[in-house]
Amino acid sequence: MNFIITFVTFGIIFALIDAVWLKTSNALYKKELGSLIREKPDFVAAIIFYVIYVAGVSLFTITPVLDRSGSWLDVLLLAGMFGLVAYATYDLTNQATLKGWSKKIVVIDLVWGVAATAVSATVSYLLITNVFGV
Repeated sequence: MNFIITFVTFGIIFALIDAVWLKTSNALYKKELGSLIREKPDFVAAIIFYVIYVAGVSLFTITPVLDRSGSWLDVLLLAGMFGLVAYATYDLTNQATLKGWSKKIVVIDLVWGVAATAVSATVSYLLITNVFGV
């Protein structure tokens, strides 16, 4: 049951935070990545990413801390590391294989991945423990 509550809570919070980021950073990504950016996003791929990412963060960071009665700091650190690993996989693979992949975007994206994941997971944990009573 903890996983389902975590999946839904984190999914909503992360999607909201990431939507704000995607909206505000759109011009930067277009400037830095130019023709690599699609005119219209592939929404199927985006949905698949979000489901897998939310499941991963829920399964490997928040739920284990809930199950062992850990603290919000445990979630913050685990989720930050999860975000770093996931975003580094994407950005550094692109840096290694794509012409024109911006080093500036690598740095910005890594910081964003760590921050967005850590903050979203920590807020989720605090809601789950203090509001939902898990």
